Amino acid sequence: SYPIAPFAYENLPRKVLCTKTTMGYYPKHISFMLTPYENRYIDGLGTKNHLKQTFISPQKNLAGISIYFSNFGQQVKSNYDLVLYDHTCHKQLQRIGLSEKKIIDNRYYLIPVKTIRGSSHREYCFEIVPSKGNPVQSPLAVQLSKPHIYEDGKAILNGVLLAEDVVFELEYK
Repeated sequence: SYPIAPFAYENLPRKVLCTKTTMGYYPKHISFMLTPYENRYIDGLGTKNHLKQTFISPQKNLAGISIYFSNFGQQVKSNYDLVLYDHTCHKQLQRIGLSEKKIIDNRYYLIPVKTIRGSSHREYCFEIVPSKGNPVQSPLAVQLSKPHIYEDGKAILNGVLLAEDVVFELEYK
């Protein structure tokens, strides 16, 4: 469909606008409009709290997950990993270390994953856990969204389904 004024392309035939390049366009960044809500967060990741978030990848070539972290103005003192699972939330696909020095309070942190070419319309699950052999309590938390915003996934805290979701975005190649 053509855009409406003032963005309409006047006097251009459809075949000029609808090319393989324009029809095959995929954005490199997907936001689900999840934003932190009322400073609701989950801390104690992988120690006292086990939080998993499921999602459906809307396109192919999944290459990263950006998560909105809070560290309450303190330095994160222990190492964490993002664990990416298949749709069951049990079969581990990738485990990626986070750089605690790059985690900035109340900001997204992009965690690159090995590109998953066939990710389109597939369900995945992730969680943040302490690195192996490093279960130290640290001031790291993930922020939660307003309830019932993201319908294509769910957050599960200690085995209980939440109405909120982890605030995250996806990156693609």
